[in-house]
Amino acid sequence: MKSFYIKAHPTAASLSESFREATAEELRVLVCMIALDGKCVTAEEISKRAGTSLNRARASITLWESEGAISISTEESNIIDEFDPDTETVEAKKTAETIRQEGLRELHEEIASIIGKPALDREEIARITALYSELALSEEYIITLAHHIKARHEAAGKETRLRVGNIVTRARALVEKGVDSLELLEHYIETVENDTKDEHIIRRVLGIWNRRISKSEKDYFRKWTDEFCFGEEIISEAYDIAALKANASLSYMNKVLASWHEAGCKTVEECKNYDTSRLQAKKSRGGNQKSKTEPQTPKYGNFDPTAALEAAIKRSFDKK
Repeated sequence: MKSFYIKAHPTAASLSESFREATAEELRVLVCMIALDGKCVTAEEISKRAGTSLNRARASITLWESEGAISISTEESNIIDEFDPDTETVEAKKTAETIRQEGLRELHEEIASIIGKPALDREEIARITALYSELALSEEYIITLAHHIKARHEAAGKETRLRVGNIVTRARALVEKGVDSLELLEHYIETVENDTKDEHIIRRVLGIWNRRISKSEKDYFRKWTDEFCFGEEIISEAYDIAALKANASLSYMNKVLASWHEAGCKTVEECKNYDTSRLQAKKSRGGNQKSKTEPQTPKYGNFDPTAALEAAIKRSFDKK
């Protein structure tokens, strides 16, 4: 079972509307998580401590996270490296100093407004500050990205509140793709907003985020999705194969997908099984071929022309 780190925010929990309406089980889960603050745990461990079922424990964890009573992360550094004015840690002092020197208070207030909170908590302040100080993203970049994520969040009809974690995760992913300036971010947002569903699949499969999709790329994908009726998983599998053998060329991907289509493959597993059986058959054929050092079968099968000539001469003398 996946483990995660907990950061508890008791003040936020007590101010939450859900706190007054919570069930006994939900409150027990909250108390356990406050006690486990900063530790690596699993939902199963929390369910046992709270004396409730695993499903109810997971539901309670989701509830308190959405209410801002806790923050969870798969990385310990996100829990430890926080801004806390009551501590004397090096990281806390560094974060506080960055906020004062760079005048980031308005940035934090703006992000809090976007996600619908009166103010960010200490951990959220640290994570937003890290985007500025560690990833060198401008305040305009962070705010623009936050507005974009909120718009997509609302368009998708999600009931849960947008969290700082959503903004931080997306920002880090975009920086890894090379979208690290406000200009590139605005171009990214424009292309994503104008993408059709199929074009967005192309971007995900091929990792294309900083440019428009070419006509040939669209034509290939249209063929693979409309004619071959393949989904994203199979196309991604073909991309992985092409990346290893032919520098991820679309023409090579097309050959791979065409062979699967002709073989009638419908799932990734069927595609893999087909490739495996084809490779085994190829090896088998190669093993049946005789070595050049082995005696070669005469052109006329087992017929020996020299022996036949000698036999004919002998019969001729015998008749005389």
